[in-house]
Amino acid sequence: MIRFATPPVDRASGWRNQSLVRERDGRRARFLGRALVCMVMLGAPIGVYVYQQMLYSRVQYDIDALRKTHDRFVQAEMHLREHRARLESLARVESVAPTLGLAPPVPEKVLVVEVGQTPSRNLMARVEGPHVPGR
Repeated sequence: MIRFATPPVDRASGWRNQSLVRERDGRRARFLGRALVCMVMLGAPIGVYVYQQMLYSRVQYDIDALRKTHDRFVQAEMHLREHRARLESLARVESVAPTLGLAPPVPEKVLVVEVGQTPSRNLMARVEGPHVPGR
């Protein structure tokens, strides 16, 4: 409902045109305020839910990336273990030894020492033989 306030008319001077002044109606503002509060109250849980889902998705992507990285590291470790086993194999060492100038020891130069025994210096000097440069 719209109300108009008009100043009183002086009857003695006759009718004159007066400007109409509209009164402020607070009902519409209250209605809009209540509607806004209701929309915020209904929208806040939806916003929180969407935010949590977004964080959940981001964490899932991070977990997937870490799993892929872990799988790559496991595969690289298996490859390195296999490579080390090939390098340490006795057949390979025996095949490479002659090219490096290595030969089986002469039986006279082999010294077997029991655990806890210390060989004498004379025996060690005799077994070692002359000094070879580079050793």
